[in-house]
Amino acid sequence: MPFFSIIIPTFNRAALLQQALESIAQQTFRDFETLVVDDGSTDATPQVAASFGARLLRQENRGPGAARNLGIQQASGRYIAFLDSDDQWLPWTLDTYYRIIAEKHGPAFLSGISVPLDETVSLGSIQFRDLKIEFHTNLLAACNDRVPPVGGTPSICLRRENLLRTGGFTTQRINGEDTDLWLRLGDAPGFVRILNPPVFRQRHHAGNISHQTPPALAGAWYLMQQERNGAYPGGPRHHRRRLRIICGTVRSVSLECLAHGRADAALQLYRASFGWNFALGNFKYLLAFPLLAWRGKPFQRKESPCASTA
Repeated sequence: MPFFSIIIPTFNRAALLQQALESIAQQTFRDFETLVVDDGSTDATPQVAASFGARLLRQENRGPGAARNLGIQQASGRYIAFLDSDDQWLPWTLDTYYRIIAEKHGPAFLSGISVPLDETVSLGSIQFRDLKIEFHTNLLAACNDRVPPVGGTPSICLRRENLLRTGGFTTQRINGEDTDLWLRLGDAPGFVRILNPPVFRQRHHAGNISHQTPPALAGAWYLMQQERNGAYPGGPRHHRRRLRIICGTVRSVSLECLAHGRADAALQLYRASFGWNFALGNFKYLLAFPLLAWRGKPFQRKESPCASTA
């Protein structure tokens, strides 16, 4: 039984998948298995996975949530770590996870930070930074007004037994399915935020799933509905902490949709989350949004969950 199971969902990204798998091949910690979940690809994905000795799982195209769930079902490691097929790990990623797990006696949830993926910079030239972490009793206890408690999915490492209890990711084809899962793991014992070193390199390109308008909107509404339905742990005591995570997503989606001409959808999100943002004291957003909406398209950002997919 390996210590780590690495799950990589992918769809028609053979060239990028090869780079992701190369970053796994450079891991200094070696007790792991790699599962590539092919979400209905028609390119050379199976051949690329085979060339690295990764275990290939295949399904009809159902989205990343369903793909990760298939990997979770087949994984045998004590801990499960995720990597997206367009991103890369650093050579020390698994070793960093292992050191923290041993030191903190098996926390349920680890989350790190990223650095931008610069094609001109090789993995070997990136220097390791001294380890710096924050330990909390659980994810909800880590929620505060300073920084989001959870980084990108390729920075996440979860104890398998806790992950299985949640049932995995929602299979709805939405953005934010990862945030939904993190919230459902909100009371799992032991949460570690890794402040240094970064644990993955994030690629920014037009093919990012976060550039899709309907899934981004659907994801924001889904998170709000889940909270209203009592789907997340922590009860009234941690209501504000959950709202910090949910409203952060909703604000981002509403502003990006506003920037890309979806004022109607942005306004609906603004109205639906107004009370929550008011309770959290997010007055800058509440006051600025109407002005931005009145002025029209306010800005363009490099990363946009609501950009056109055309």
